[in-house]
Amino acid sequence: GDFVRNQVSGKGTYTWKDGSTYVGDVCNGKRHGFGTFRTGNGMISYTGDWCMGQRHGKGRMDYDPEGKSYYEGDWVKGIKHGWGTRQYPSGNIYHGMWFNNVRHGEGTMKWLDRDQVYAGQWENGIQVEFLTNIMLCLMIIS
Repeated sequence: GDFVRNQVSGKGTYTWKDGSTYVGDVCNGKRHGFGTFRTGNGMISYTGDWCMGQRHGKGRMDYDPEGKSYYEGDWVKGIKHGWGTRQYPSGNIYHGMWFNNVRHGEGTMKWLDRDQVYAGQWENGIQVEFLTNIMLCLMIIS
């Protein structure tokens, strides 16, 4: 990339000792704009928006080289936050709202291995319907 006041800016490529790479926009020596980061072993990659070195905006994180396990959606300061889709290694898929890296708000989960679908509210990663049923059971027992 280009150097401005002894800092890398513009478009560039970073390569770390472990073989990890970043190719994309850079501002003041940090990933900023659009770019792709790959781990040295090639297992994990992220392509999307960056803000001052953190995933921020829209982007896709692949957790395997084949792209079968991924999260694609909104990021805020390096965490899943907003609307997004997460496909798990099992093939199960969640599409909906995220808050602080967990399913939270309106969303739909499809379990392929169980042939089940839940569409509704989530709270801290748990189906609200499931939480309501647990509370009802506890009320009946006591």
